[in-house]
Amino acid sequence: MKKIKKWLFKYIGLIKIPDRKFLAYAREFFSYDSIKEARRACEKSYKKFKKDWALFSEKKGRAPALREELLKFYTSTDVYVVGLIEWHSRLGPRRMQRAIAKNCSGKVLDYGGGIGNFSLNAWKRGCDVTYAEVEGKTGDFAKFLFSKENAKIKVLTVPKDAGKLEMYDTILFLDVIEHLSDEDQRIVLKKLIAHLTPGGKLIITNYMCEGTDKETPMDRKVCYDVKKYLLENGFEQVNWFIFRKKDSKHI
Repeated sequence: MKKIKKWLFKYIGLIKIPDRKFLAYAREFFSYDSIKEARRACEKSYKKFKKDWALFSEKKGRAPALREELLKFYTSTDVYVVGLIEWHSRLGPRRMQRAIAKNCSGKVLDYGGGIGNFSLNAWKRGCDVTYAEVEGKTGDFAKFLFSKENAKIKVLTVPKDAGKLEMYDTILFLDVIEHLSDEDQRIVLKKLIAHLTPGGKLIITNYMCEGTDKETPMDRKVCYDVKKYLLENGFEQVNWFIFRKKDSKHI
């Protein structure tokens, strides 16, 4: 029975329910002729994204691994936008979005915030939100989304605006660490937790990523034990995706 429940949870979570609002925004942003064309672009996105990754890797003779190479790829691709819209239309990610939004409070930093949906959800819950992303179409779409929704969200471009980070009560680091170089997997997380207030929450996913597979060739193996690192540096684990920074008196 447990195996059946696990199977159902996994595969029901992959069911797609198109988000017509995001499809309408994608249509306007990319100047598609119709919602239907926007939906087709979303459905084909991962195949196109994998093809772009393969072509980029072929030019290098290997998959991108260094900071400059990864940054160049993610700032040059535009298909990632519709890919993220497609992914977040699935029931599993939608459940995750709701769970994360409920755990956002105070000043929120959404680092590597993608299309901006998590930032928008936190803002709608009354949080003071800062969205941070690399240059390119993904960040451009998020800014477009915030404008359409009249959302007062501060936008930073990383890495150049890294010096503008403040102190935050909640930091979102969602499906980001596996897209960083080995060096930056350590550097970025260390920098982020330094900007978290005592008692603040780090909400992090995919920190145990084992590396690439056929579906996600762009995912890189996380090169160290993130959970151990956090627990050894003043954090307590709330659940699998939330770590709370202890007050200094509890460390």
